[in-house]
Amino acid sequence: MSIYQKGLLFINNGNICYVTQQKPEIYNLGDDLCSPRHYYDISTQTSASVMVVGGGVFTDFGYRCLKIQSADINIIWGFGLSEPLEREDKKFYLKKALKGIRQAYKKHVAINKYKFFSSRDPLVFELGHTFVPCPSCFHVIADLPIKKNSIGVVINANPDTHGEDVNASLDILRGMFPDVIFATNDMTETQAIGFFSQVDKIITNSYHFAYWALLSGRRIDLIAYSTKFKGLLELFNLTSYRVYKKQDTQSLFKHLESALKSPNWIHASNYEVLKREFRSLNNDFAKNISHSSPLTVILKDRFRSEN
Repeated sequence: MSIYQKGLLFINNGNICYVTQQKPEIYNLGDDLCSPRHYYDISTQTSASVMVVGGGVFTDFGYRCLKIQSADINIIWGFGLSEPLEREDKKFYLKKALKGIRQAYKKHVAINKYKFFSSRDPLVFELGHTFVPCPSCFHVIADLPIKKNSIGVVINANPDTHGEDVNASLDILRGMFPDVIFATNDMTETQAIGFFSQVDKIITNSYHFAYWALLSGRRIDLIAYSTKFKGLLELFNLTSYRVYKKQDTQSLFKHLESALKSPNWIHASNYEVLKREFRSLNNDFAKNISHSSPLTVILKDRFRSEN
C-alpha cells in the first residue's frame, strides 16, 4: 500500500515501510529509483516494524519522516543535502545545513531513532557519518553501453526547479537544435533506458541523470542549482558546472543554449572503478544492517552479476 504525505511517498510492505521524496502530481524517476527497495530484499523474522528512508534529498536528515511515521527499527540510506548555490564557502554550507536541524539531529539520531544512518553527501561524511552513494548505481541504466553519438537534454520536471514556462523555452531549443533529444525526468524507467541508449552526452539539471551518465561512461554538461550537484561531482573528482538560480527560467534557458552551442563536457575516466566502489559501499551498509539487527538485507539476484 502506498500513501502520499507532505511530499513523501510511504510504501508499506508488511511490517516494512519505504519512504522516498515523491509528489503524486509530479513524478520524479530518480527519486523513485534511488530507493533501496529496488535493489535489496529486506526481511525480518520478528514482529518489529521497520522504516527505510531514502535515498534522495532529506535536508532535515529524515526528521520529518520520523515525525510522520516512526518504527521499531529506522534506517536512512544514502540521503543527500540540497542548499542554494549562492556561496562557494563549504563552512557556510555546513553551518546552514545544520542550523535548522541540529536539535532534531541530536535528539533523534543520538537516541538511535535511526539505528542505521548513511548519506551520499560528502558534507555529511565529513561530519563523521557513513558514506553510501545512491543505491541506484545498481540500476541497468548505469551499465548501458554507448552505441550512438548523440546529445540528449534532460530537465527536471518539477516547476520548483525551473519555473512555470520552461516548456516554451524547450520548444524554442528544439527548433534551434533538431538533432538533439530533449526530455524531462518524469519519464518512465523504460523511456529512460531508451533515452540513454540513444545518447553519449547529456546536458542536465537532474542529479540522477547526471549520476547515471557518469557511472555509464557518458559525458555531461551539468547545470546546477544547489549544493547537491557539487556533492555529486566530488564523488567523481570533478568540479566543472554551470550555475543558475532555482526557478529562474531565463537563466536556465541561457545555460541550456550555451551548453548546446559551446559545451563543456566532463566525464569520469575511472567510472568502472567508481561504480564497483559505490556498489560495494552499498553492500557493506546492507551487511552491517544484517549483522547488527534482526533484519536480513540481501542484494536481489538480478543485480549480483553486476556487483
